[in-house]
Amino acid sequence: MRVNLHRVAAEAGVSTSTASRVLAGGKARGLCSSSAIGRVEAAAQKLGYRVNYHMQAVRNGRSNLIGFSLQIADAKRSNQAGSWYFDQICEGLEAACQQGGKSLLVVRPDADRNAMERGIDYLRDRRLDGLVLIRHYAGQGVGLLDERDRARRLNIVSVDGPSGFGYPHIGFNTQAGLDLIARHLRELGHRRILWFGPRQKVQIEREEREQSFLRAAFSVGLSGEVLLVDADAQRSETIQENLAHLEAQFREGFSPLKACGLTAVACYNDLHAIAAQRALAGFGLRVPQDISLTGFDDSWSVFGTPPITTVSHMLFEIGQRAGQTAIERFQAHRGLAAPPPSSVIEPSIVVRSSTGLAPA
Repeated sequence: MRVNLHRVAAEAGVSTSTASRVLAGGKARGLCSSSAIGRVEAAAQKLGYRVNYHMQAVRNGRSNLIGFSLQIADAKRSNQAGSWYFDQICEGLEAACQQGGKSLLVVRPDADRNAMERGIDYLRDRRLDGLVLIRHYAGQGVGLLDERDRARRLNIVSVDGPSGFGYPHIGFNTQAGLDLIARHLRELGHRRILWFGPRQKVQIEREEREQSFLRAAFSVGLSGEVLLVDADAQRSETIQENLAHLEAQFREGFSPLKACGLTAVACYNDLHAIAAQRALAGFGLRVPQDISLTGFDDSWSVFGTPPITTVSHMLFEIGQRAGQTAIERFQAHRGLAAPPPSSVIEPSIVVRSSTGLAPA
């Protein structure tokens, strides 16, 4: 026979309302004496009573869930080049939720709605206490929000990519990361370098990374060449296909540049760096004895031969800060704290053995 709240109250010798306050938690529990709390908890444990989660969520006005809208193809997820990116953000979110007494719900697409639509619908229905969006992929979600949503102050936090979404944003200081790479190469005596990355037209953030590096390079006295590849052709490929595509394009573009006195290659990300490393080996060039190599993001760089110097994108920290911000904003909405503002995570350089002194 199912144990209900009335049986627990009778076993503990208290009223049903007292048993409800004790088991519901929150401020109402503080109205009960320590003796009543002890008896109710002992009775609930003895009878095997469990609180109805959904009823408690309705009563308390919270679901204890933070959502993470994740729009990625299921068919290739485990072998997509970007899977590490989402995984690290997700791990940071999980850490923040554990610390804040929440659980993380990864919101994926269904047959009728993409991940953004589902997440925003869950938030409107109060099935979530907050929602984290990848700003880079949230353009389709912006149009889903109306003035009523803004008036209700939906608890949305965006991460990475450009800001300007209209909600708190946890960003990353890309320029500072590229400054670290440029200064590192300059300190090693390099003067002429090659930038290897995708064409600017694909995404705004990619354009920013290329231009940011050029600014950083010029500011410390570096010069050189730019080698851009067609990113459209490899946006949805697996890691193996992606690497093969990038390696072939690097090999083709680098051939006429070999005699330009280049002593280092700075890459858009670690996948570009590994592809460049493979192509350089095909030209008989040793890394770093003949030419130094850097990546960006600190994702695959440790698997290079040799391991590649890179900049940490701090994705775990970005996810953790986003989770903390969503939880604090929910508490602020309930009058428990001041709402936190947007913030920017600073990068760090990870020096490995792919960079060395510039050859004479």
